[in-house]
Amino acid sequence: NPGLSEKDKKDLALLKKTPEFQKVKAKIMALLDEKIDKFVLDQIRPSEDEVVEKFEEIKATKEFQKAKEKVIESLSDRIDKYVLDHFRKNQ
Repeated sequence: NPGLSEKDKKDLALLKKTPEFQKVKAKIMALLDEKIDKFVLDQIRPSEDEVVEKFEEIKATKEFQKAKEKVIESLSDRIDKYVLDHFRKNQ
């Protein structure tokens, strides 16, 4: 360990053998692991602008438009059936 005096190195060697040291080190490592994961995720996660831009590109495709039309058609049919059933029950 750079920056440690000889006394620190000896004390550390003795402490490393204790369960308390291992417990504290495990907690610190877990915290660091979580922080590192978040840092890495933040580095690779696209920005909101990038997501919006990509979504706009996808929305412009024929495949998206066809899929959207199918969903709207399906919803429209279901709504028509629901309204028809509602009127039949109330007559």
